[in-house]
Amino acid sequence: MSGPPPRAMSVEEYLATEEKSPYKREYVGGFVYPLHAQAGASKRHTLIGTNILGTL
Repeated sequence: MSGPPPRAMSVEEYLATEEKSPYKREYVGGFVYPLHAQAGASKRHTLIGTNILGTL
């Protein structure tokens, strides 16, 4: 993964950009991280989980 190195930002900067962000993010220790795990699963994912649970 290449891109610009992360830079620290203030809480104010983070809050000012949060509403405009196209993805969910997390602010930790002055750095912003994208959240890849989002709530809600696809039907296929739910089916796979149900099958695994049933097998166990």
